[in-house]
Amino acid sequence: MDTPPSPTFLAELRHDLANPVNHVVGYAELLVMSANERQATELQTPLQEITRCASDLRRHLEEQLSLTRIRTLDIDLPKVRSSVIASANELLEQVLSLKPRIAGRWDEAADDLAQIEQAARRLLELAQRPVPAA
Repeated sequence: MDTPPSPTFLAELRHDLANPVNHVVGYAELLVMSANERQATELQTPLQEITRCASDLRRHLEEQLSLTRIRTLDIDLPKVRSSVIASANELLEQVLSLKPRIAGRWDEAADDLAQIEQAARRLLELAQRPVPAA
């Protein structure tokens, strides 16, 4: 039988998930602005998809892991984990599809995509964090 999550665990999870999600949003927005400056119109849509995915995940987490829901233990942790895993995998797919398109021609973007990839992998780790025994 699974151990129910404590409010402390849920609050820590909320905080820990917010960091990489915000990281992705920030880097993706920088990439979109840089692509505009470089007039790299072919990258606008995939970069905006990364931003959309991260923003959707952030909204979902704010809703599902709100402080009110944490206090009342009204959290569907499997649903939260599932959405984080799905979003992180989507981000990884998007990053991996973009890497070859910018390789060797836009070093700054390659570095930013590596940061997004690292954040997505961190989200996968966090989503699988075991609930500590009470």
